[in-house]
Parts: sequence; structure tokens; C-alpha cells
Amino acid sequence: MKGIKRTSHFLKQYFVFSKSERNGIYVLLVLIALALFAPKVYRLINPPQPTDFSLTTLVAALPNSSVFTSDSTKQIGEQPQAELFVFNPNTADSLTLVSLGFVPKTARSIVNYRSKGGKFKKPEDLYRIFNVDSHFISTLLPYVQLDAEEEYQSQFKPNQYAAKEKKVFVPVELNTADSLQLVGLYGIGPKMASKIIDYRNRLGGFFRVEQLTEIWGIDEFLLEELNGKIYVDLSKVKYLPINSITYDELKLNPYLRFKTASAIINYRKHHGAFKRVEDLKQVILLPDSTYQKLLPYLKLE
Repeated sequence: MKGIKRTSHFLKQYFVFSKSERNGIYVLLVLIALALFAPKVYRLINPPQPTDFSLTTLVAALPNSSVFTSDSTKQIGEQPQAELFVFNPNTADSLTLVSLGFVPKTARSIVNYRSKGGKFKKPEDLYRIFNVDSHFISTLLPYVQLDAEEEYQSQFKPNQYAAKEKKVFVPVELNTADSLQLVGLYGIGPKMASKIIDYRNRLGGFFRVEQLTEIWGIDEFLLEELNGKIYVDLSKVKYLPINSITYDELKLNPYLRFKTASAIINYRKHHGAFKRVEDLKQVILLPDSTYQKLLPYLKLE
């Protein structure tokens, strides 16, 4: 109850107005309403008149409008009437172009275009001039005369009928190819070429092109694309002399882990030189799958 009384007292203290205060509020509301609706009422009584802001009207209203040439008020696409004559758009100066009917601004643009290396190769190229009526260009075309050399170049592009040299593709030998040759192959970039050379050096060379798929990034699809474009020369393969090779040399082979290379060297130290290549199977840490991969490279001295 106390809370309700306090709230009621608060509302009466701040939101109850005297009679003079209420009259003032009513007058203020009336003034606000008049301020809001007065402009709308004024526009209904006196509607605004449309004003012509066209360029021609503005120029005519100026005191010195006579100094403005027809070029400044001409609409896009309109061209002045002129007596036509034979001309070369690649050599005609701006005065000649104006006498043909081009407005001075367009004539200057054509001369500027030529000064930067631009050239009209055929009469129809005039249609490409910006902001010029195509009908006006059509009337000029019969009077366009290019030089004999320009006419020839417009009809025949350089080397259009020249015999194209057939590129003779030479298959790449994987065991001797350098980076430049490898990069020339489909799907082989500089990084992949570097990987192939590094893998080849550690392996001793490729016995089969299919060994490329052992390199990360080369799959069977890429190998299919390279079919007929690569081959291997077996005479370039370096063999593994298992009775004289050192641990540091053997551990570089991509088919062997460090522990497996160490096991081969230790077996040779304890049992002597290998008498047969098959004796390598006696090394416990050498899986048969790895032995089969190494077999083409193994050699007894």
C-alpha cells in the first residue's frame, strides 16, 4: 500500500498541471500542427511551375551565349552537314576532319588516338569512334581511302597463311633428363621435377616408368598422360654393390629405413661378404616386399 501511495504522489507531483499550464500546452500543440501542415497547404494553393533546365535553354539565357559554338550544344549522335571528299583517317589532320563534319572535340580525339599508336585498319573501324552517330559514319565510308599496304593488312593478317611449323616431340629419358626437360612434360612443374631428380639420385635410376608413382604427387592418372612421352634407359641405372657399399650410402636408398640399412651392414660384418644375392633374405629386418624392390639394383662384386 505504501508503494502505491508513493507512486501516486510522484505522478501527481510531476504530471499534474495547473489550468494555465494546460492552456499553454494546447497552444503549443496547435502551433506545431500548423508548422507541419502549412507547407502542404501552400503547395496545394500555389503548385510549383516546371522549369526547363535543358542545355540549349541555359546557353540562350546567358548574356554572351553567342560565343558558344554548335559543338557545345550538340547532342550525342548529331553531326553537322558538310561537303564530303576522299580522305585517309590515318593521316587526316583535325582541320580536315572538322571540315568533313566531325565536331572539333571528336577530331582531336582521333588525332590523339593515332599519336598513341592507334590505327584504322579498315574503313569500318570508324564505327568504333565514341559518341559519333553510326548514320554519319555510313555516309563517310565511301570516301575513306586507306594506303595500299593498310588495305592489304586489313584483308590478310600477318602469317595467316604461313606454314605452321610442326613441333616434333622427343620422348624424355628419365635417368638422364634435367629439370628443363622434365618441366616440359604435362603436369610436371619445377618442384615436381626437383622431386623426380632427387628420388632418381637416391634410387640409382629407374628400371620402369611406373616407379614414378612412388613419388608423392604422381598418380596413375598423370602416368597415363605421360604414356609415350617418357622412357628409361637401363644402361644408365647405377647398381648397389652390397659387399662394398657403406652404411651412409645405403641409408639414402628410398626403399630402406635406417634400421634396415644398419641391419644389412651388421649382417655382412658378422657373416662376411654375400656370396649370392639371395643371401640378403637372411637379414631379419628386411621384408620380402622391400627385397623384391631392391633385387634389380643388387650386384655382387
